[in-house]
Amino acid sequence: MADRSCSAVPRKVRRLAFTSFDLSTRSPTISPDGVQLVSVSSRGELAILTGASSRYGVDFLGTLAVMPLGGGAPREVAEHVVGADWSPDGSQLAIIRDVGERDQIEFPLGVPRYTTAGLLSELRISPRGDRVAYLEHSVRIDNRSEVWLMDRRGTRKQLTFEGKSITGLTWARDGSELLFSADPGSGRQYSIYAVRLDGSLRHVMEVPGSFILQDVSREGRWLVMRDERRTSVFVHRPEWSEDHDLSWFDESTGGLLTDDGASIVFAESNASAGGDEPIVCLRKTDGSPVVKLGAGTPTDISDDGKWVLARVDVSHGEQLVLYPTGAGTTRKINTGGVDNLWRASFFPGGDSVLFSGGISGAAMRCYVQSLAGGSPRPVTPEGVFRFKVSQHGSSFLVRAAAPDSRYLRYDAGSTAWAPVPWLTNSDAVWYWDSESNIALVSRKLKGRTFNDVPIVLETVDLRKGRRKPFRVLDPPESRGLQGVSFTDVTPDLLTYTYDASWKRSSLWVVEPAK
Repeated sequence: MADRSCSAVPRKVRRLAFTSFDLSTRSPTISPDGVQLVSVSSRGELAILTGASSRYGVDFLGTLAVMPLGGGAPREVAEHVVGADWSPDGSQLAIIRDVGERDQIEFPLGVPRYTTAGLLSELRISPRGDRVAYLEHSVRIDNRSEVWLMDRRGTRKQLTFEGKSITGLTWARDGSELLFSADPGSGRQYSIYAVRLDGSLRHVMEVPGSFILQDVSREGRWLVMRDERRTSVFVHRPEWSEDHDLSWFDESTGGLLTDDGASIVFAESNASAGGDEPIVCLRKTDGSPVVKLGAGTPTDISDDGKWVLARVDVSHGEQLVLYPTGAGTTRKINTGGVDNLWRASFFPGGDSVLFSGGISGAAMRCYVQSLAGGSPRPVTPEGVFRFKVSQHGSSFLVRAAAPDSRYLRYDAGSTAWAPVPWLTNSDAVWYWDSESNIALVSRKLKGRTFNDVPIVLETVDLRKGRRKPFRVLDPPESRGLQGVSFTDVTPDLLTYTYDASWKRSSLWVVEPAK
């Protein structure tokens, strides 16, 4: 994010409260679990999402309902909603609706204005009610985004162009500019920026830690949340009495294990690791020193442990690369112009990879690419991109496009598929063996997300439907615990790894300099 001019220091910063949970993702206790507050009207009505579940870690998906601020039963008004905002007079709502792997802005509710295969978030109506601002993410599972404007006719204008991590979008009180929090690096150290409607950008405020803008009052005061975050990678081995933290700095994520459980790779995003982008790190599970393999985020390790498949940011989008874990040379993988990459895995034997992504403007899908060369081949329809490769053979499981979201079985050699019994859209598959037909899943409980603690892990026999308890992940350090994400397990199901993240937040009121 460009730092084109820095404004004066705020006149007054006043701390309101301190909490050990994430204020940005937990609503007041106004109704049962699974409710997210999205907007408060000038008439004292709340717009909320009921039955809300996390969507790509960026926002929530649920049923839009309205209810009085003073209490009362919510009244449902729209389904498959991920964001909403009240007009200044409180008479209308603008929404973002998930319409089957595409996002749609309705301004006002019920009147579609714009649809995209990307992801839209943080919709905000202007103080005059004549336009909306929002964030557009070209990749649905990425927090990198741009600020856009749109009027009631659907005419759009892009205001920022650098594709960095942005959150906390809100209008200035006079409607002349938009304020937001952004991080030019790893998405961990946010400061406050402003962009005018002509696209001119300025750096407004920076303090130690992260300042996430929440709202701007009619008097011009800012409501800001300051975060202190930590993410660690843990490994469980059967011979250990307790799980070991194998993180490097305080932003280690996405641990993946070699088949023998002797080594782990993960991404480290702390700038102390050597740059603004994440670093692919290799470490033996005995705690030996970290070996840096290169920039990017690891997505898989070959069966023999000699190669790490990673996703790397490049100027034109994203690139898949192979890093050697020993002697060797880094190799680039041809993705055939697919630059919005999400997941990538080796097929058993390591001769080809399965990856998912999309060309700009198109929904994501799965592709097979031979490492011997040639062009990638699409093997699933658009909108089908969540997958898990089998431990044996060339089969893989996918999640069908919304709203179906059932599990299907594909073979890399064709585009034919078959339904998979006994798995539901409440299951996230972490391991699957097409020979034994055993899957390891984490189960999302009603009204919760996949990384809410405790994490319930089960094995599922896909021939008979039998489920057996595997593990319950509930880290002992509960203060400030934001969530746990299971990430990998060895083929013998004895060694596994998971991420745990903590956030402690304090709430502040800022009076900007006049």
